[in-house]
Amino acid sequence: MKKTEQLGSYTLFWEDGVFPLGGDALALGAFSTVKPGWRVCDLGTGSGVLLLLLAQRAELSLTGIELDPLSAHTARNNLAANGLAGTVVCGDLRT
Repeated sequence: MKKTEQLGSYTLFWEDGVFPLGGDALALGAFSTVKPGWRVCDLGTGSGVLLLLLAQRAELSLTGIELDPLSAHTARNNLAANGLAGTVVCGDLRT
């Protein structure tokens, strides 16, 4: 079942099997310092929620790393659905 959550001007989508939206991501998205032009990399990006939250605050170069193929696909779709450019790599961050 597909779930949605409105995050300011962006909409987050995720399905069963993808780590759900949680308070930690919301807190980190609000707490993190970002400046226009910075490159950010979210390790274990899940649905890409942190990328969306940070993109609302400044124009950034967005990258996500995710081990789970379904989650990586979801994060890519979330960037595209919200008109954001970015890269989501499916793989083990240790390699």
